[in-house]
Amino acid sequence: MATDKQVAANKQNALKSTGPRSLVGKNRARRNALKHGLAARTLRDQSSRQKIDALTQIFAVQTDPTAARAIAEAQVELQRVEKYRVELLSKIPTPDEAGLGERGEEITKVLRNLEKLLRYERDATLKRNKVLVKY
Repeated sequence: MATDKQVAANKQNALKSTGPRSLVGKNRARRNALKHGLAARTLRDQSSRQKIDALTQIFAVQTDPTAARAIAEAQVELQRVEKYRVELLSKIPTPDEAGLGERGEEITKVLRNLEKLLRYERDATLKRNKVLVKY
């Protein structure tokens, strides 16, 4: 259980981290996930839905339809992550181009994005494996 001192510190910290306050800041924050779309909860495009439906039919042979659907969704999510990873890797300059200055900064930026990508891949893998363990 949290002490009174911890609760007070938490309230004080919460006042500092309320997110963007200006309209410009709020609009910018709304677009954060649009860079790659990996944080989206649902897949809106027809192609993804078709892939999920096809995989669901395949997995439903071995498990119930609800589990098959969850497994298929996680698998398509993993494929999206892999596609984005390949895209990021293709942006890494060749070693002879890499040096100090702007190119070095570009490499650093791409590598940081790859680190973030690993989080989405890990989450999708965990979702899929959680369903697989149940059945």
